[in-house]
Amino acid sequence: MASTVSHKDKRATTTKFVMIFQDSGINDLHAAVKDAENVREFLICRLGVSQNRIAYLRDEEATREAIIKVMEDLANDSAISKDDPILIYYAGHGAEADPPDRHWPTSSENGKVQMLLPHDFVKNPEGSEDIRGQGILDIKISSILSKIARNKSNNISGGLDTHVLLAACERGRQAFENEVHGLFTEELLLLLTKEDINRLSYKDIIMRIRHLPSQAPQCEGVYSDRIIFTVEDRPRPAVYDIKPIPGMTNQFTFDSAGQAHGVTIGDKFAVHSDKHLNSLIGYVVVSKSTSFSSECSAEVPLPIFHVAYAVQVSTLRLSIDRKDPSYARLVQSIGPLLANTSMHSVQLVDAGKGQDLSMSTYNGRVRFGIENKICRQYGLTRMPYDVAVDDTDKVLSILRCASDFYSRLDLSHPNKGNSLKGKVHVGCHKIRISDTTDDLERGHAYVPESANLNKEGFIDIGDDLGEDVPYGYKISNSLNLPLYVALPSQEPYYNPPTANNGEVDVPLPPRRSLTIGFGDGGWPARTYLLRKNQTIDVGFLKLYVSTKYIDYSSICQKSPFEKGHARATGIFKMRPKEVW
Repeated sequence: MASTVSHKDKRATTTKFVMIFQDSGINDLHAAVKDAENVREFLICRLGVSQNRIAYLRDEEATREAIIKVMEDLANDSAISKDDPILIYYAGHGAEADPPDRHWPTSSENGKVQMLLPHDFVKNPEGSEDIRGQGILDIKISSILSKIARNKSNNISGGLDTHVLLAACERGRQAFENEVHGLFTEELLLLLTKEDINRLSYKDIIMRIRHLPSQAPQCEGVYSDRIIFTVEDRPRPAVYDIKPIPGMTNQFTFDSAGQAHGVTIGDKFAVHSDKHLNSLIGYVVVSKSTSFSSECSAEVPLPIFHVAYAVQVSTLRLSIDRKDPSYARLVQSIGPLLANTSMHSVQLVDAGKGQDLSMSTYNGRVRFGIENKICRQYGLTRMPYDVAVDDTDKVLSILRCASDFYSRLDLSHPNKGNSLKGKVHVGCHKIRISDTTDDLERGHAYVPESANLNKEGFIDIGDDLGEDVPYGYKISNSLNLPLYVALPSQEPYYNPPTANNGEVDVPLPPRRSLTIGFGDGGWPARTYLLRKNQTIDVGFLKLYVSTKYIDYSSICQKSPFEKGHARATGIFKMRPKEVW
């Protein structure tokens, strides 16, 4: 598992290989070695990665000790710079085991955690403390990768509990091979060879890979929207297929856009002839909306014969004091949003008339007033940063982000009696390393330290702030139904995996819990802080719950103030337990 190099695409690449060929007692894999060789050839010939930047563990070389060491060495490799991509490719068997701590929560129905089986794996007698020949628990891998992310780079893709995971099949299922190739690796390399990888995100890979009838590859992780092997995000709005209703003039239907997607009667959509949203052909307005589908109409005929592509228009209610000396200038600067010819629009309203946001100027700077009642109740009345009056691009960027944010903030089920509200519970806890998980070879499990901080929908962090103070979340299902959940934010707290044809792992089985930051959830803990000269901050978390998979990743958005400014929340960089 190697160091760093610049290749043909001018990306510094650190590529890691973990090749497992199973020991006796476990069925040998015919294609594992060939798959690893093909991936290595792709990296060298297609991407121009130098061979000495690739560490390759095969057969008897891939012991538990060797696999762990080659990953741990990454955290201290001087050749790896900030944001260098790291790929860990694993071909071999996986299994399930009891968690390292009996109090450790798991989301699987059988209460087990996942692990990799190295070449020297043996089934140790129950109660044995000899870790040689045992599997590598996902918690151990997560601990190593967190250290790599803290010291070097969070641009990690590959195996269990990484910042981006591409898995050949669903959890607890089997990935298949033929006599020559693993089915997933074969299709993956075929796609990467023919596609422009400079425009391909990790999520795109899973959505574009050819359908495998016997297994459903999954993509999961905080950074699944990144262009592969880069730190470049490619955020995109939710795009819906829109089709004409047979026999009806200017009447159309969305087969997969309903109330659960945030679509309600009266909502406006911009319609394009192409998926990349480069050819606007008109607008439609929703006339009927059910849980997972909608109907809409157009005021003027639209040239939609088979299928077109629609994106929801978000509207921000904005107030500007007419007495402000820069009133005319501000109105002129937001002209493109007032024109109502894009995915975002602004509606000017008078103060006190239900505005989402207000704008004013002071000493040549634009200030953004927060009008949300909850924020103002706690004394948060203004955004923490302002911008120059003449920085029109930045003003527009902030208003676009605000438009998206407020359009989702008040979304709720229209029929309280039929919703899942109250059936799923969210707990927030300060967390710490478990005292009972003291075996450094197995990794360290984080467990709740505090009681549930969520009191009737409000979480008060108090003064327990800072990059070294982690918080985790526990989402519990009280129903006998499997549920899909999402907890999006600037960087998602949790999003379910992505899979072609919607064949996604169910994240919340009946009467089980999904954990964030501890347990086997695989998603990192969070930290919170106050910016300079700030005494209070207020944030919002909205949990989306449904019995059907819905991709809510488009809700996540970067802060327009982020560059050069401190953030109020971040991902906790897990640290090893200090012992002597």
